[in-house]
Amino acid sequence: MLKFCAKDFVVLMSELEGLIKALSADDPDFSVLGNNWDRITDILERTSQWCKLIELNASQELIDHIYFLRDEWTIKSLNEAKENIKTLLSVIRTELGKQLFLFVQNADAQWFERKDGFGKAVSDAFNSALKDIKEAGNCYATGHYNASIFHSMRVLECGLNVLAKELGITIKRESWGGVIGLIEKAIENEPNRERKEFFSGAALEFRFFKDAWRNHISHNRRDYDKFQALSVLNHVGAFMGHLATKIKE
Repeated sequence: MLKFCAKDFVVLMSELEGLIKALSADDPDFSVLGNNWDRITDILERTSQWCKLIELNASQELIDHIYFLRDEWTIKSLNEAKENIKTLLSVIRTELGKQLFLFVQNADAQWFERKDGFGKAVSDAFNSALKDIKEAGNCYATGHYNASIFHSMRVLECGLNVLAKELGITIKRESWGGVIGLIEKAIENEPNRERKEFFSGAALEFRFFKDAWRNHISHNRRDYDKFQALSVLNHVGAFMGHLATKIKE
């Protein structure tokens, strides 16, 4: 998925329209062979970049054609230049009507493409979770709420594995329930009171996440809506931030 600001494209279309007006202005000082060709080139090059980005192939071919003809443009053939650019603008509009664009509301866009969506402390402490943190936010922003929760659970799994390692537990192929059980057993032998309280609370939270969301999303038991997905993002982010105060990879 591509991310770009529509405003930039609107401004560029306005520049093309302005160029058409300039070429229609019967101004004897307006020559495409002098500095004005630099202006035309700049606008066409930026237009070309946009056309390539959003796959407006016919428009891109027309720009190439305009470049091919540019050596033939003189003060006497400004009308031809104008018509070429008018045609380009028309073709761009036609192609835009055939493309699919998605709009992300501002409140949701804050989650898009953010590897630190759960906070910098979480990203720094659990580097292996960066991809899933970003994907959890991307899926939420684009309306894929089940997928957002799935990636959030993968972020939690990173935290679960780090917690187990902190307690000297070697994980092989155990389920969440099995790992949590091993963690709870290891906590019983933790001599440090502060660490024991922290680990006990963390284990309890993992059981909650497992029963409330992880098992359901992993086994396709139900679907989730936007508000539930946002709740999961907030809960997971807060909990991982709490873990990051004491443990890290």
